[in-house]
Amino acid sequence: MNSLPAVGIIYGSLACDFGNKKHKGYYNFRSDGDMDYMMVLDAINRHIACLVDGEDNAKDSLVHHLGHVIADAAIALDCLERGTLNDNRPPKGCASFVLDREANRMLIYDDGKSTGAFGAGISDKEKARLWDNLQKDRSY
Repeated sequence: MNSLPAVGIIYGSLACDFGNKKHKGYYNFRSDGDMDYMMVLDAINRHIACLVDGEDNAKDSLVHHLGHVIADAAIALDCLERGTLNDNRPPKGCASFVLDREANRMLIYDDGKSTGAFGAGISDKEKARLWDNLQKDRSY
């Protein structure tokens, strides 16, 4: 239980403290009924978008956006474990498959030939196997 760096706990707690004031109460998510999965994922994505765009701290709380991501994820996991996370995600898509496929494509791009560091250390036989899988795998 000591493997999460304390700074993550601190920033997550700072974000929760702000949320507690904003939403009037500690752990209010436990008494407000089910929480929508997509609402939490949207909040996490907004914080990540701000980070990518160069903003470190949320304008309303002045807490680092990563602290909000930690807090949102912790609250979602609490709801998940208590059975109060409403799974309103869209039907399963193929993002995981595409990410895996494209990571493999980077390893063997250009008809099985390595490009730069992506293919370093991968045997020609392994590249050929990955290439064959790319051509036929549509398992989603």
